[in-house]
Amino acid sequence: MKITLFEITCPDIRSFGIRCIGSYLRKHGFDTNLVFMPPDLEKIRPGKGEIHLFKKRILDELVELCSDSDLIGISFLTYYFDKAVQLTNLFHEKLGKHVIWGGIHPTIKPVEGVNIADYVCVGEGEEALLEFCQKFDNNEDLSSIKNIWLKHNGNIISNKVRPLVRDLDSIVDPDYNLDFHFYHDIKENRIRRLNDSLLKDIMSFGPLSVGQKRYHYNTMMSRGCPHACAYCCNNYYRKMYAPEKYLRWRSVEHFISELERITDRFPFINAFNFFDDSFFSMPDHMMKKFCEIYQEKFKHPFTSQSTPSGAAIKKLDLLIKAGLRRVEVGIQSGSERINKIYKRRFKGSDILDAATNINKYKKIILPPDYHVILDNPWETNKDIIDTLELVLKLPKPFFLKPSSLVLYPTTGVYEKAKEEGFFHEELDQIYRKAFGAHKAMYLNFLIILAGSGYFPKFLVKILKNNILIKLFQRESLSIIFVILFKIHKLKSILYEKLILKPSYKSP
Repeated sequence: MKITLFEITCPDIRSFGIRCIGSYLRKHGFDTNLVFMPPDLEKIRPGKGEIHLFKKRILDELVELCSDSDLIGISFLTYYFDKAVQLTNLFHEKLGKHVIWGGIHPTIKPVEGVNIADYVCVGEGEEALLEFCQKFDNNEDLSSIKNIWLKHNGNIISNKVRPLVRDLDSIVDPDYNLDFHFYHDIKENRIRRLNDSLLKDIMSFGPLSVGQKRYHYNTMMSRGCPHACAYCCNNYYRKMYAPEKYLRWRSVEHFISELERITDRFPFINAFNFFDDSFFSMPDHMMKKFCEIYQEKFKHPFTSQSTPSGAAIKKLDLLIKAGLRRVEVGIQSGSERINKIYKRRFKGSDILDAATNINKYKKIILPPDYHVILDNPWETNKDIIDTLELVLKLPKPFFLKPSSLVLYPTTGVYEKAKEEGFFHEELDQIYRKAFGAHKAMYLNFLIILAGSGYFPKFLVKILKNNILIKLFQRESLSIIFVILFKIHKLKSILYEKLILKPSYKSP
């Protein structure tokens, strides 16, 4: 039986979910292809809901590629719903193939999924898809497989989720068998088989590639998240799997062995990106063990994500000695009122304490990335200014990563917005809204300026005058700030490449 799995979300083809599933199915004897379809981020415009679809040439190539597949799986986030529907219809109409959906959006909207695809896998997929493929291959009944939703005689069958995999060491390494991998090359507008050279080129773009060549391997040591932020899918996953403990960790030995195997296979890899939801939340004893073994085995710098909690930041010294050279921290808002809506327990003082601690290592590490959320419908100008004031207080140097709040279905902010009538059309207002495309509004622009490395803080303070805010904080003037955003983006690139010289020390 041949299975082809599509990932149409990740721009850097990290695609951890389908890579793990691909390895798991291949280990159990299934012929499995992986197809990576990274989005064209250049087409995302500020504040615009847009339909993004694949071009005819690509669709024709995918028909040929999948012509001998018995089952096709598609994993995606909400924003890529239109593309998932397009591919599903293509494989139904041109090839008559069975299609199963998986990933975050199908998990939170399974009824919608089974009305378009043939099947939906909710939650974690290794064990569920293995059982499904085994029964599918043997022409057995599929109606009682846990995690699988389907239609039978016009009725939707919604099976319960199976328990979470507690022993993550039992899951094999993510699939990097390039003989069975394909890639949508956006520049050349064609499907290419992955090879070492192409993978190396893709891996050269990453958080540690500031002023030098770094080839990043992306992976995770954990599954789940310690938090339940009201804007995040983990909010839903924790409820779906309750009362099970949602956050789980692989053993240090298992994780290190994966890094050893991948660098043996691809010797050009010289950096790691650990994109766990909160790598810093690793238990203290595991963190100590990881740092000791990592420092002994590797000289590669790595990057990871954290929250502004004091307990997490205390681990900085340990991690930096091991090789941490860049960290991402979620600020989200400087307004305590908005953070309560987000169910974030961090105060402005917590964030500034964390930033001060990180800044102590500025001669060793690259500037940190701080994340903020814009375009919250409950925000007043005062709330936005609170965020602006917080950003102005952050010690330089740092990078700011703004995103636009998307009311993803089933999250806490979605339910609140739905109850209060903040949207009337899900498809256009939510599904087609990119979180990376914030509105080009005056106060948003000031936050971006405050977070840039080259714009003087005193000028931002002048520009946040109430008279100027009243004059410019209007939708009718947004075109002005679209132009300014583009100029700022160009200056930011020049600042990073030409002015901000990487001074961090190799581990």
